[in-house]
Amino acid sequence: MSSRHTAAPAKPKTNALAVVSLVVSILSFFTFVFILSIVGIVTGTIAKRQIAASTDGGAGLAKAGVIIGWISLVWGIVGVIALAVFLNN
Repeated sequence: MSSRHTAAPAKPKTNALAVVSLVVSILSFFTFVFILSIVGIVTGTIAKRQIAASTDGGAGLAKAGVIIGWISLVWGIVGVIALAVFLNN
């Protein structure tokens, strides 16, 4: 009897920019809204392109980073408008 050992398929490495995008986008809710949300959107978009052109994983992280970045950016704009209206009255 010969025993065959089959190795598990290698798990693709997670794209670093996808992780950066998600982390920075989440942080943008707490500090530097406009800067960090834009960084999250840009790094997420770059990560999505890199993932599509390679075997890297992390497409979901990149997509989440972009979506959260946009939500944070819109939320920041709404906050600035609300502050301007509040201070004007």
